[in-house]
Parts: sequence; structure tokens; C-alpha cells
Amino acid sequence: MNHKANLRLAASGLAVLLLVACAQQGRSVSQPEPLAPASPEAALLPAYAASAGIASKLIVPQSMHDLRVVDLRSQRVNELLTAQAEIANGSSSPRRLFYRFLWLNADGGLSGREEPWKELSFLGRQNHFVKGIAARPDAVDFRLELRAE
Repeated sequence: MNHKANLRLAASGLAVLLLVACAQQGRSVSQPEPLAPASPEAALLPAYAASAGIASKLIVPQSMHDLRVVDLRSQRVNELLTAQAEIANGSSSPRRLFYRFLWLNADGGLSGREEPWKELSFLGRQNHFVKGIAARPDAVDFRLELRAE
């Protein structure tokens, strides 16, 4: 036998050994490993938020049509609370979103007036960042209110 024939024979033998080993473990070569079950928290997470922490800061009264808040951060700058959110369009279709920040004082009430709604247009698979700055230094928390069209 020549060298190529020996290589083919060795490769065939190796393939047979792998199939036998997999069969002994009760698995087929063509079947993938089962995925671990998702955590109960993941099942309760709304589709419009990437985490439970983000979801707790959002007010979303209706479906977001493939729009999702993937990041949300806040900090104090010059004694004023600021917040920034990254919103992703998971669809290949354009989407339109209306948003506003609600700034809350230590008692949980509104700090200052309600902001007007702002409009944001997304192309397919596009991400946008939105930023808000509290008008008063007594703001200690916020909610981001979202409406998709």
C-alpha cells in the first residue's frame, strides 16, 4: 500500500473509533449538547431591557417593537444627576421611539417639571445614545419613559 492509502485507512479507523466512543456515551455525533436551562430571572426579564437593573429604571407601557435598552448609566456632574442610555434596534426595519427622563427627588416625587417627549428615529440594526440631565440638584434618581411607534 502506498502512503495515501495508509492515511485514508488511518482516518477511517479514527472516525469509527470516535463514533463508537460517542455511542458508548449515549450521544450521537450529529446531536449537539443540550443547552443549560435559562435562569428564572432571565425568563422574567422584559424583551426591552438587557438586565433587571435596566428594566427597573424604565417605564414602558406598550411593546417596543424590537427596540431594547442595552446599557444605562448615571452619575453626578456638577451636582446634577445625568443619565445616558444606549438603545438598539434589533430589527432590520426602521423604528421610531419617543422618550423622556423623569427626575425623582429623595421622596420619590418629581424633581422639577416633566420633560417634553423627544423623538428618535432608528434605521435597521442601528444603535443610538440618549442623554438627560436633571434640571435641579435635588434629583437623586430617574426613570426613562419610552414609547415606540
